[in-house]
Formats: sequence, C-alpha cells, structure tokens
Amino acid sequence: MKILHLTDACSWSGGIEQLILLSRGLMKRNVEIFIGCDKKSRLFLYANSGHKLPVVTFDFKREINFQTIREIIHFAKKNNIDIIHAHHPKAHTLGLLSSLWLPGTIFIASRRVVFKIRNNPFSYFKYHASRIDNIVAVSEAVKKILLDTNIPAEKITVIHSVVDTERFNPDISGDRIRQEFKIEPGEILVGKIANYSLYKGHDIFLKSAQLINKKNPKTKFMLVGEGTLNNDVLQKLACDLGIEKRLICTGYRTDVPEIIAAFDVSVNASRAEAL
Repeated sequence: MKILHLTDACSWSGGIEQLILLSRGLMKRNVEIFIGCDKKSRLFLYANSGHKLPVVTFDFKREINFQTIREIIHFAKKNNIDIIHAHHPKAHTLGLLSSLWLPGTIFIASRRVVFKIRNNPFSYFKYHASRIDNIVAVSEAVKKILLDTNIPAEKITVIHSVVDTERFNPDISGDRIRQEFKIEPGEILVGKIANYSLYKGHDIFLKSAQLINKKNPKTKFMLVGEGTLNNDVLQKLACDLGIEKRLICTGYRTDVPEIIAAFDVSVNASRAEAL
C-alpha cells in the first residue's frame, strides 16, 4: 500500500505532530508513505534534519492552483498511490480536485477543528463530493459538526489523537528549562503551548495573567509556539497589561516534554478546541 499525505501547514501545530506520529506508525507496518508539504514549512525542515521522513514539496499557497493539481496527479500516477490523505484545508481542496483524475485512488480528509462548515457551494462540494471516501474526525464534537452539515454518518470515522508516552512521561525533569529561563526558586511558572492564532485564546491567557500577577507577583508566564498570530501583537498586549517583564515568549521549540515538566500550571484557553 502507498499513501500520499498532504498538508499546507507552514508552522508547527498539533496537527503536524499527529501527521508525523501516523506516518511513523504506518512505516513501522511496512506501508510506503510520502508527505506532501510546502518547501518553506517547518515540517519540510524537520524531515530534512535527520528525522528520515519521505517528503515531497508542492505549492500550497493558493487553495485552487492548477499547477499544484497537475503535480499531485503526476506524482500519484508515477508512484501508484493507493490513498491520498489530506490533513489541512488547502491540502483538502487540492487533494480532492486532484483525485477527480485519479479514479482508482481513495481520498480521505482529516477534520481537526470544531468551526462550522461555511454555507456556500464551494464548501458544500469540499465536504459532500461523492469523490470523498471518508472524513476522519478527531473527536465526537467534530463528528457532530459534520453530521449537522448533512454528511452521511457512514462517511465519518472518529480517530482520536494520540500521545507518544515514551516521549511524554511523568519522569521527565523540567529543571533545565527553569534554569534556561531564569525561573527562580519559589516562582510559579504558568504556561500555554499552542499554535499562535486568535482562536487559541492567547489574549485570554494574558488578561488572566494580569489578574494573577496582581495577587501573586512571584508568578511568571510562558507562551510556547508560533503561527499566524504575530508575536509582536502578543508582546504589545503584554506591555499594555503591564506584565511584559513577567512574560516569556519562547517561539518554536522542540523540547516540549521538558517545557511541560517545567510548568507548575499548563493552561488551555482556546475559544474552540476540537478535543
């Protein structure tokens, strides 16, 4: 079996982590996989820095790009791809349109958010096309959104996200992280790890941090990640709230298990969360 995974995500996210875990699990089962991504993405850099993931690059800048569609079709035919699995929105559209010229190839799309599907002809085609063999929902909440859009239940499969318990476990020490960021003994570290985007609620986290800081000035706050929400915007909000000296923004990190171990409190302040 040969599978082509497609993702248009350029920054790192939980969806990318799940894609990597899935790919490695399939490879252990002797399934041949390819990962189609943007050449400027974090995933491409990760795959080419000793992590041994078979990546191929496509242009995902636009949701409808006929050159990209042609390249996906050519790649799928040349490599006898059995399944195309799209993991993000633009990849979903481009993969679906490509599959129209690949009648023997199964098309699967993953849905990782609980936003309502837009009520327009394009979105209707994207989720109701007969060419779609299955939509993977990461939770029952996501499945409900799909069912509410009148997608047949037999076309939806719930597959929950997983955790690599060898990488994330209670025995990991956070001491190195606390030393790196000069967290003093007795200080409380409250953190949030998430893709920088509006719906993840970073502004809610910072406004809460202001309230906590007034009651306990020995608390420090840490934001870990990157994304579409500009880091400068978060820094400015922290300044406006008067907590800029208590805030640490780490940017992209690969040592997340140690960072979690360093936290006294880990916060999820999302406005919408598929899990």
